[in-house]
Amino acid sequence: MAQWVLPAIGYILALGTMGITSKIAVQRVGWQELVLWTAGVYVVVATALVASGQIKSVHWGYGSLMAVVSAGLAASGLILFFIVVKQTNVSRAVPFMAAYPLVTIILAYLVFSERLNLAQAAGAALVVAGVAVLASQSG
Repeated sequence: MAQWVLPAIGYILALGTMGITSKIAVQRVGWQELVLWTAGVYVVVATALVASGQIKSVHWGYGSLMAVVSAGLAASGLILFFIVVKQTNVSRAVPFMAAYPLVTIILAYLVFSERLNLAQAAGAALVVAGVAVLASQSG
């Protein structure tokens, strides 16, 4: 098994579960407080990384700029996720929002000149079809 598969499965399980826990949280405390708790967890994780010696220095340059942009995108995406799950059924919203890899595919083509093989293109087409089905439902 490729080295990335287990972390990818963990990611799927974590985000899948987060749809449920976020819905419960935003119904009771609001998305703003959920953002506060999320930031607190990030502070704890960052502190642990520094304390354990896994982060010895902070780099400055283009890589750091991209790290800051990535952090900003992650934070804004998470806030929007919290808002959406408060407003609608997670069983509809989460699969709809799971279409984000299409953006990655397009940007990977534009930025890195990555090409899709036939299986990847078919998978992307299925995602588009799934989003169309979800978007056509009322409610």
